[in-house]
Amino acid sequence: MPSPVRSPSVWWVTGGLLVLSGILHHYTYYSRAAATGSIRPLARSLSELPIRISDYRLEADLPLSAEVLQVSDVDAYVYRRYSQSPSQPPVLFYAGYWGRTNVGMGHGPEICFPAAGWTEDAGPSTRTIQAKIRKESAEVEVAIHHFSRVEPEGVQRVCVAFAAVIDGEFRPSSRGVFLHRPATMDDAFLAQIHAATPVPDGNREAAEERVLSFFEAALPEVSDCLWTSNGHHEAEH
Repeated sequence: MPSPVRSPSVWWVTGGLLVLSGILHHYTYYSRAAATGSIRPLARSLSELPIRISDYRLEADLPLSAEVLQVSDVDAYVYRRYSQSPSQPPVLFYAGYWGRTNVGMGHGPEICFPAAGWTEDAGPSTRTIQAKIRKESAEVEVAIHHFSRVEPEGVQRVCVAFAAVIDGEFRPSSRGVFLHRPATMDDAFLAQIHAATPVPDGNREAAEERVLSFFEAALPEVSDCLWTSNGHHEAEH
């Protein structure tokens, strides 16, 4: 019987989230006659996120299948598992980026997890954290979700922290947002970020603190990928 901490059923849901999210992005994007190939480049590749974030260390870069990548139509992403120690629940971290001028509709865990068979047990609630964004201290609202699902090995529970970047601002939800911005706008992009952790002992409070502390430490690194310190992006060469 797999441990709830390492259970694949907790982790594959991120792939499902990407697929379901991508379906909306894919069909909305290609249904627009005004869609262009113009892409706002990242200031720094998401793959350059550090192997150590706070007291968590990179355990694995997790692959996404060709099917997931095709359907999600994401321009850039990072998908990783970080852990403090083998005895502690890990954190699965995902950041996706759409830099085209016509990127479709965004949404978050409140749609994708139930569509994959999970039940939302609590939330969404909103927590405010302090993080360095564009090298300056800022308050960021983060949505917290708790989901459960019955598996052959028992009830699996997961806590998810989520935030999106829309029009250059962090928001706790991207549901229903349709983006179509001029390519000349520096903030003409969509980014969606989430951290998920299993809740093997039913202690929701501990799980929330785990994902929030990781989220707070990871955001400055993600911010440096999205913007340079002066707020303008640099073209990748």
